[in-house]
Amino acid sequence: MLEQKRSAGDIKKATRVSRTRVYELASLARQRGWRENEDMPLEVCHVLNQPRSGRPAISPEAIKCVLQVVVQNSTTRGFSCATIAKEVRKRGHEVAARTVWKVLTAAGYSQCKLTVKPGLNKFSKKERLDWCLAHENWELEDWKNVIFSDETAVQLGNARGKRRVWRLPGKHTISTVSGDGGKGSLSSCSGVFLIR
Repeated sequence: MLEQKRSAGDIKKATRVSRTRVYELASLARQRGWRENEDMPLEVCHVLNQPRSGRPAISPEAIKCVLQVVVQNSTTRGFSCATIAKEVRKRGHEVAARTVWKVLTAAGYSQCKLTVKPGLNKFSKKERLDWCLAHENWELEDWKNVIFSDETAVQLGNARGKRRVWRLPGKHTISTVSGDGGKGSLSSCSGVFLIR
């Protein structure tokens, strides 16, 4: 329509493209070599943007490698995007930390707070059950001589609750601890104390 020398108002009515955009496209076409006074046809290359090279898309092999690193073990689930990218580079795929984040979120992963619970083996479970069975017939007066304590943890040198892991929705990664709280830490679990 521009080569037919139609007005911007007529072009707007016919195409629903704003006048401002019509003027922008005419200016862009002139910059790219279109000569409106020489009866030169207006071609697509005069108004459309050229494809940009940009960064190449990540390969399916690299995506697979990123996911393999994350699910390798409980330690790698806690890796940052930069650390995962470093691990993936060691395996021959060049990826950036931002790319790792995009791959993981596209796969449904999100960063969640690590659930830390004391590990219970079969012996510990049996001990707890035996204790409960031994005290199931206690009277109120017996329970008045019991002090229940709640779980508490004091951790020096690290911010508590800062440890996060990559997790799919509905999946839970539980780290079991037994006296492992880091440098200068003190942990105590809930307990029952009998006063005699």
